[in-house]
Amino acid sequence: MAEVSPGLWGGFVIIRIRGHHPERLLNEAMEAAIPLNNIERPAQDMLVVTINARHFRRLCSLVRRRWEITIVRRLGWAFAARKLLRRKALVVGGMIALVLLYVLSSYVWFVDVRGAIEVPEKSILEAAAQAGLRPGMRKKDLVIERIEREIILTLDRLAWVNVELWGTLATVDVAERVVQEHDQALPGDVVASFDGVVEKLVILRGIPMVQEGDPVTAGQVLISGMIPPQAPEHKELTDKGEVPYIHAQGMVRARVWHEGVAEGTLERREETPTGRVHRQLLWQWGSRQGTIGSDPPFDSFSEDRRSWRLWPLPMVITLLQRFEVQTETVPLAPDLVEANVLDAAWEQVKEVLPAGAVIGTPAQVEMERFTDDGVEVIRAKVTVEAVHDIHSFRPLSAPSMAKISSGERFLQPVPGP
Repeated sequence: MAEVSPGLWGGFVIIRIRGHHPERLLNEAMEAAIPLNNIERPAQDMLVVTINARHFRRLCSLVRRRWEITIVRRLGWAFAARKLLRRKALVVGGMIALVLLYVLSSYVWFVDVRGAIEVPEKSILEAAAQAGLRPGMRKKDLVIERIEREIILTLDRLAWVNVELWGTLATVDVAERVVQEHDQALPGDVVASFDGVVEKLVILRGIPMVQEGDPVTAGQVLISGMIPPQAPEHKELTDKGEVPYIHAQGMVRARVWHEGVAEGTLERREETPTGRVHRQLLWQWGSRQGTIGSDPPFDSFSEDRRSWRLWPLPMVITLLQRFEVQTETVPLAPDLVEANVLDAAWEQVKEVLPAGAVIGTPAQVEMERFTDDGVEVIRAKVTVEAVHDIHSFRPLSAPSMAKISSGERFLQPVPGP
C-alpha cells in the first residue's frame, strides 16, 4: 500500500494491531474504504499503521476479539489544540504574554551611546534624557530631529548626533568636535572641508546656504554669518559702524568619497659591497672650491663624507669615500606586492578619515598592472564612501569686511523646502 502523509490539521494516530492473521483486518479496511498508511510488520502477528483520526472509530468497528488495537501515538494540530484547551490557564497566559510583548515593544527600554571618546557617556545620556529620550518612553512620542538638536545644543563638544531606534533599543551615535580656538564674537562662515553631498544640516547660528541633498565642494560656504539686510539687527549694526556679521555655527554631515592610491614594482634592487674603495679630497676656501684626486673608476657606489674646518682659516676639507657596490635586481612575488600596495592605499584613506566617520557601502578596490620603463608595476586604488562632519569655521577677512560694510557682498541663502 502506498505511503501517504496524513493531514496534520485533522490529526492522525499511529496504531498497533495484534492477533492472528492481522492482514485480514487490512482487507476488511480496504473493502470499507478506510485508508491506512505507512504499514509496517515488525512481527508475524503484529502490524503498525497510520490512520486519519476521523477513520479510527470506523476501523475499531471492524475489530473482532481475535485482534487487539493499541494507540501508539497521537499527532497533528487537532490533538495539540485539544491539549491546550484542557489547559485554559496556559492559553490565557500565552495570549496575555503576546499582548504584553506587543505593548512593551512599542517603548524604548535601553539607550546606548556609541562614538564618545572625551565626552562622558553619562553626560550624553543625561542630555538625551532632558531632550525626551530615556528608558520607558513610547517610540511614537519621540521626535528624533528635535532630540538630536537639543543634545548638540546642550553639549557643545559634540559635532554630530544621530539617534536611531532598533526595536526597544535606542542608539545615540556621536562625533566629537575638534576643538578650535575661535573667539565666539569673531564673525565668519561655516565652510566645507571636503567635497561631498550634504546628508544632514543643523543650523545653530547663521543662514543656510545649502540644503540636504546638495553637492558641495571644499571651501564652499555652508552656513553664512551675514545678517540679511531686511533683518532689524542689520540696520542696528551698520548704524553703529559695525559689520553685520555673526559667528556662524552648525553641523553639516555629508557623504564623502575618499581615495587612496599606492604603487609597487615587481622587483627590488639590492646593493652588495664589492670591497673596492675610492677616496677623494674636497676643499673649500671662502667661495672657492675644488677637488684633489680623480673620479672613481666605477659607476655604482655609496658615499661617506667627513669634513674638518681649519680654524682660523676660512677653509673646509672634506674626505669623500666611495664604496663600490654591485646592483642586483630581485623579482618579487605578485601576491606580496599586491598586498603591500593595497595596505598602503588603505593607510592613505585612514589618514584622511576624521573621527566619527561612518563607512557606508563596501569599499571599491581597483588593482591595475602595467609596465613603466620596462619595469612591471602594480597599482592599487581604494575608494571609500563615508558619512562624517565636513564643517569648519572660516573667519571673515578684512577685505570681505570692507565689501560688506560698503554693501558690495551678500550671499543669497538657499530657498526653503
